[in-house]
Amino acid sequence: MWKDYVSLKELKKDLVFKRIVEWSESELILEDGTKMEVVCSESDCCAWAEGEFKNVKLDAVITDIKIFDKGNRLYNGDGHTSY
Repeated sequence: MWKDYVSLKELKKDLVFKRIVEWSESELILEDGTKMEVVCSESDCCAWAEGEFKNVKLDAVITDIKIFDKGNRLYNGDGHTSY
């Protein structure tokens, strides 16, 4: 299951300082042709992402990628801890 995931360091190497040249409701396209979409991972049944762009002229560059742990850890009873 995890073989298709990369480290945060690798993700930053591939995405930081790339310009977003096109966007839609379902994906972002970067200057090098990389297509990005936000999807729930198969490892967290309670994860989601939402948001919407409407009538926005976008001129943006990805400047950083962070994973936040707000300290809201919850043991969910199946041997895993949710954040």
